[in-house]
Amino acid sequence: MRQLIIGNNTFSSKLELYRSLMVGYMSVLSIFIGIFYFTYNTIFQIEDTDFVYVLLELTGIVSFTLNRSGKFDFSKIILLTFANLIVYVFAAKSNYETDTQYIFLFLGLSSSALFGFEKKAESWIFSLLPVALFLIGFYSGFSPLGFSDHPQSYIRDSQLINFLIASVSSIGLLFMLSKINFESEVKLKKNQAEISMQNLKLLKTNTELDRFVYSTSHDLRAPLRSVLGLVNLAKKSESHDELDLCLDLIRGRVEKLDELLKDITDYSRNINYHIQKKRIDVKALIESVAQEILFSVNKESVRLSVDVPYGLMINTDQERLKIVLHNIVKNAIEHHDYTKPDRYVTISAEPFLRSLTISVKDNGKGIYPDYQPFIFNMFYRASERAAGSGLGLYIVKEILEKLPGKISFHSEIGKGSTFEVTLPGVVIENPQNRNGAEANPMALSRMA
Repeated sequence: MRQLIIGNNTFSSKLELYRSLMVGYMSVLSIFIGIFYFTYNTIFQIEDTDFVYVLLELTGIVSFTLNRSGKFDFSKIILLTFANLIVYVFAAKSNYETDTQYIFLFLGLSSSALFGFEKKAESWIFSLLPVALFLIGFYSGFSPLGFSDHPQSYIRDSQLINFLIASVSSIGLLFMLSKINFESEVKLKKNQAEISMQNLKLLKTNTELDRFVYSTSHDLRAPLRSVLGLVNLAKKSESHDELDLCLDLIRGRVEKLDELLKDITDYSRNINYHIQKKRIDVKALIESVAQEILFSVNKESVRLSVDVPYGLMINTDQERLKIVLHNIVKNAIEHHDYTKPDRYVTISAEPFLRSLTISVKDNGKGIYPDYQPFIFNMFYRASERAAGSGLGLYIVKEILEKLPGKISFHSEIGKGSTFEVTLPGVVIENPQNRNGAEANPMALSRMA
């Protein structure tokens, strides 16, 4: 029905769409009223106004055609002008006994609705036109077609019909206006919610930006100033042992600086790059991350093992997941308890329904309860002596919010920590191979 009334026209807003629908419905209503009264008067053998009903039908047809062809304003003007004049003719001819003037009320209300506040001149003109015509006819007694002498039964039936036409049409108009108002309020609330969300994101971004600028400037300058001091010390030194020590210290500062820049790069990529999902072999990915850490982290012996069944596949962003795993595992190694004889980090993965849970468990120092609420904050470090940039777990949280995914952890002082990452979209392939999966232990030791 809607397609029949408005055709293939496009509208700049829902309000314009509803106005076009109103014109279409009113045009169809004019056609049916003209047909009904033409038939009704034929039954009562009243033929002196047949041409006016035909004019009403033609008005509806022309207005409907113009509206469907996209000439919306012209369609409104034609419909309201002729409808008002035709109502005036019938009301005056019956000397206002058939209550045709009630339809003036509907036409006045619909004029305001069709033109709206943005077209105030047209809205006022066509809203006041039925009032003016009613007053002219009522007080002047002028009737373009003279006066008719209808039977009392015809007058009574006409009063009922005209009342029903005016009241039902007005109710329909008010219902549509209420619908427009309701949808506008819903859209407004939705927009307000989106604006509030954007404001919160903006506030978060500004806060993080302030913290980012302060912390990065501090963390970038500290290693550089340390390197400059070591260079000056090396220039004054004549001992090869002191020179070697200075070079080792410089290398440590440069590595720390490189780690910070890498974390900043990962953070930037996560913000600016789109998610690129593809099917990933979970076991192969975790083992590759373990191998990278094996050759990049210089720590005393820590046993790193991978316990992941074969055939686990997940549809996600590979690079982002690698960063998540790398940061969690590296964090577990850096905060290990090197007073324990058997130090280990275990990476495992298990599917549950359509999701995958990856666990990183260690028997390290653990995290103090007072620190636990803040470990995912940007640049958070429990102390100045803590290793790392303070961005690792923050980047993990930001990436998982974007993938999407979830992270949780449990930690006890002196016993260690377990971090669990949950991701949707897991697929099990070749399940017969899963029973043959074995833990793959790999030892991390200081590079010579």
